[in-house]
Amino acid sequence: MLHTAALTLQISAVDILAQVPNPGGGEAPPGSEGLLTILKWAAWIALA
Repeated sequence: MLHTAALTLQISAVDILAQVPNPGGGEAPPGSEGLLTILKWAAWIALA
């Protein structure tokens, strides 16, 4: 009986933890174009 309750609790906990929220696409704040350009250039240089 106790084993069944523990198993049910564990299954419930796994179900709750498995639900990952979706943060959405989002968008960059206004005025961040320059920073994004620098980050893109840095990424390309690092890949090269």
